[in-house]
Amino acid sequence: MAAIRILNLEDSEADAMLIESALRKDGLEPKFVRVWTRESYEQALSGKHEFDLIVSDNRLPAYDGQAALAFARAVAPDLPFVFVSGSMGEEAAVESLKNGAVDYILKDRLGRLPSAIRRAINEANERRLRRQAEASLQRAQKMEAIGLLAGGIAHDFNNLLTVINGRSMLMMSKLPEFSEMRREFEMIYKTGERAAALTRQLLAFSSKQVLQNRPLNLNIVVTDLHRMLKRLIRENIHLEMSLSPEMPNILADPAQIEQVIMNLVVNARDALPDGGTVYIETRRYEQPENGGLGDVGMPAGTYAALTVRDTGVGMDEATLARIFEPFFTTKAANCGTGLGLSTVYGIVNQLRGNIRVWSQPGRGAEFNLVFPVTDHAAEVAVREHPALDAAGGSETILVVEDDEGIRGMVGEILESEGYRVLLAENGRRALELAARTRAPIDLLISDVMMPEMGGIDLLRAIRPARPEIRALLVSGYAPENSGLQEAVAKTEAFLKKPFTPASLLQAVRKALAPCPNAPPRHAPNTAGRPAN
Repeated sequence: MAAIRILNLEDSEADAMLIESALRKDGLEPKFVRVWTRESYEQALSGKHEFDLIVSDNRLPAYDGQAALAFARAVAPDLPFVFVSGSMGEEAAVESLKNGAVDYILKDRLGRLPSAIRRAINEANERRLRRQAEASLQRAQKMEAIGLLAGGIAHDFNNLLTVINGRSMLMMSKLPEFSEMRREFEMIYKTGERAAALTRQLLAFSSKQVLQNRPLNLNIVVTDLHRMLKRLIRENIHLEMSLSPEMPNILADPAQIEQVIMNLVVNARDALPDGGTVYIETRRYEQPENGGLGDVGMPAGTYAALTVRDTGVGMDEATLARIFEPFFTTKAANCGTGLGLSTVYGIVNQLRGNIRVWSQPGRGAEFNLVFPVTDHAAEVAVREHPALDAAGGSETILVVEDDEGIRGMVGEILESEGYRVLLAENGRRALELAARTRAPIDLLISDVMMPEMGGIDLLRAIRPARPEIRALLVSGYAPENSGLQEAVAKTEAFLKKPFTPASLLQAVRKALAPCPNAPPRHAPNTAGRPAN
């Protein structure tokens, strides 16, 4: 057992030495702070000292042991309290146990004291760990409930914003460049884009965004971001980095990891109003069987660890308990959305990682993140895809979307570019149209989240009869049971809501583009609109 910090309320120096000697003979390493007056006892217990145990005499010339016990229960209810007394009647001993003491030892029987202290400390640690586990479970349940609410709101708003932003772009394309009306639609579009950014953050928090993961190395991400991070902080803030050369790779979306790092650095910057230092550290971490790294709750194994630490103002326990909640902020009004750390929480959670935070007022804050690793080699840079011509075509496209506004807008955009369009409000109607249409259907554009039959199930149902059909899946929301993440990982084309007419047309051309070395597909349908 490590050194035990003991607050000893004892007026006799000789008795205090006997107590210490008894503990050392039994292999314990006590570190005593001895007090013998009410004032010194209460000051020690209320001050900055941290103790593992209180050992108290029952009768002192200027103080009473029972009063000391009552004060300890009031200011430090979890701290074990053991009476060591020359004489303590049975009635007083029973009363002290009822009042919260864990044991009482007579001074002429100190041989029992070491085992009593070991038991008291172990039981206190077990109670502390149990409370921590219960508090952690409660926080997790609370965050899950908030995440479900946030994800549902973001999903609905993405549908609305798809129509608002898309229609704004369509109207701008029809108006002269310098017209007053065009400027009004530009303002609507810019406002919609700001709203879309908020919904993206809500989806990140709720772990419902679609990630395009690839193997990457945290060192490369941090190094590439260094210049941008320097611009994010002020001149009176130093940025120091320590990157381990032994870093394993992780499987993640580079844009999301960049957002995590930037959000943490911005949070650190805001905690340094008078300047200071922000540290970024990466390291390989081996999680042992019995926990470690602050018992973050990860299985034993190898992890990639990222730490962002600052020397700022720090946070109290009440703030720490809420920092990952959406819209919670300690900043002044109009100085932040309160979504920065909640976004970090959601991204780390969706990547099956974990995050822990340490902070105290005036002593800065430290965010420790761990991510599962992958054996795949990291890509040095994101592959650049050649620009695709967003011009239209003559292919036949089946559009399936339960939102009438989005469905009508997508059909209008595609038809204006020469495509032949079939519209369906749900999966059942889409299968009926596919069965009745004799001509080839080149592309299925389907929302992922729809009542009764989602886009993934629709694609599985339609492909046996039309194995050549391409698919463009559309969503702004990706619950774990939707199958979207797996479909995107298998290279199904994907378009994130809210989208613009231009991004829709480019995604269509990309989805229809022939695969390298693929055999020629059927000729474009030129026989007119397929029968409905």
